[in-house]
Amino acid sequence: MNNPKQMPPDPKAVLKPLLGDDSLPCQRMEGSMAVFSFLLGSMIGLACALIGWLVYDMSLFAGIGLYLSTSILVGMALVLTTVHAHDNTGHEVGA
Repeated sequence: MNNPKQMPPDPKAVLKPLLGDDSLPCQRMEGSMAVFSFLLGSMIGLACALIGWLVYDMSLFAGIGLYLSTSILVGMALVLTTVHAHDNTGHEVGA
């Protein structure tokens, strides 16, 4: 933008080659957000299970149960907050 009267590029025009169509970025990111949510839930569950097993002297099976329950609950909570924040057309909705 050497010319001060020149308008900045349209963001949709910049995203067009990346997206390949007229879809919104939030619509295409919901699937990867679910994957990252479950990965984050799995890491948090593993940390909780290891702390419970090593520090609080839980049994191995109780630690595995804590891992499974924590990872599924955290992953689903993150997915549900993502789904709740967008309507079916991909636009954000108010709280």
